[in-house]
Amino acid sequence: MAAESAPSVFRSTSEGGAAFDPAKFAKIQTALEKQGVTFVAGEEGRRLAQALGGEALYWPAEVGKPGIMVFGPSPTRAQVVEEQLHYGQYKALGFGPISDKVVDLELQAQDKLLQVGPRLGWSDQELSQIQRARDQWQQLKQGSGGP
Repeated sequence: MAAESAPSVFRSTSEGGAAFDPAKFAKIQTALEKQGVTFVAGEEGRRLAQALGGEALYWPAEVGKPGIMVFGPSPTRAQVVEEQLHYGQYKALGFGPISDKVVDLELQAQDKLLQVGPRLGWSDQELSQIQRARDQWQQLKQGSGGP
């Protein structure tokens, strides 16, 4: 694979996968909005995520601020959990610059999803998709000569 630059947003795609419980999603949204996270959801979220190459994403947006979560109308449980993981990673870094860390943070998030997914009863299809995403991030890391 030719060297590519790391993306500046965390994005995910899905091939099916169980929808995240809407009531739980609403609670998560409320809690994160209280922390300053902006949500773009529904059709507007779907359009924005697609424009940025995904179906869901967490966008740090501005250094020092909690960022933006973007989800389509029926986000999958893997998408919701992954984007929460990315928010947690960014928060742990003090909402600082991450452009040189995105690939490693993606790999860490995929590894965590592969750990929790089986415990939560996720399907083989969901886990396979996560593994494929992890493999793509690993290829990007190797192709870019990252750490």
